[in-house]
Amino acid sequence: MKKLLEDIVKAAEEKHAEDIIVLNIRKASRCVDFIIIMSAESRPQLKAVTGSVADK
Repeated sequence: MKKLLEDIVKAAEEKHAEDIIVLNIRKASRCVDFIIIMSAESRPQLKAVTGSVADK
């Protein structure tokens, strides 16, 4: 799981995502372990970030 999180964050950083936050919500949810929040400056950048992350 840690490797996947690192890969996702790295992929987002490579496409210049900003304000990346990883929240561990294991104790609050039975079906989700982590939430990753990030921002992008434009729609094209957002598409690049989501495409890069989806490839992971």
